Amino acid sequence: MFKRQAGYIVLTGFAAVLVVSLMLDDPAARQAQLQNYEATQQAQLASFLYPELTHPAQIIGLDVLDVTSGTGRLLMRDESGLWYAPDISGTQDGVAAAEIDQVPVDEAAAALVLMAAEQSFDATPANLELFGLRPEPAYRCRFRATDKTGRLFESLIEVGDANPDRVAYYVYVDSPDSQRIYLIRKSIVDMLLNMLSASIQITPTPDVTPDMGDATSSGP
Repeated sequence: MFKRQAGYIVLTGFAAVLVVSLMLDDPAARQAQLQNYEATQQAQLASFLYPELTHPAQIIGLDVLDVTSGTGRLLMRDESGLWYAPDISGTQDGVAAAEIDQVPVDEAAAALVLMAAEQSFDATPANLELFGLRPEPAYRCRFRATDKTGRLFESLIEVGDANPDRVAYYVYVDSPDSQRIYLIRKSIVDMLLNMLSASIQITPTPDVTPDMGDATSSGP
């Protein structure tokens, strides 16, 4: 009797595997699985704030400011792709790439690529105030980058309060395609803000946005 039951179990298991195999061999089933996979990928892509960014090397200018203290850092890439601090009279002393710790700046650029929204909200005056983005945010970041086609664009990011669980920040984004408030994972935002606390030889800067160059940009 036991052997017969064991045989039934084996046959049932084999039948289940056979059914799954037939489903996978069915073109319609494979097509449905492919469509589901593509939909999942598109949903994940849609959650990224900057889907046009796929690699930190696309970030060519990065300006991060602590609004409360008025200290900030502006860094740009040179022709070899290394970060340096441009000399801005009365605002920032120039620092050569050889004297810049490239790691925290590369991590800050990577944070922009990795930023994904867990929730989003309309950028109404009430929401901006509610989430600590008005009258002033805690931090402000402007960056310049190239998209997949090589087109230059700029964007503004403002960091407000942490959420009640303190695992994410409310972040306002003002770019050519979006003016919304997003809830962004704290660990990602901290990668960006770490550029201010890392040991990089740059002097404090006031709350001004320096000119990044004469290149035409569709950004703000």
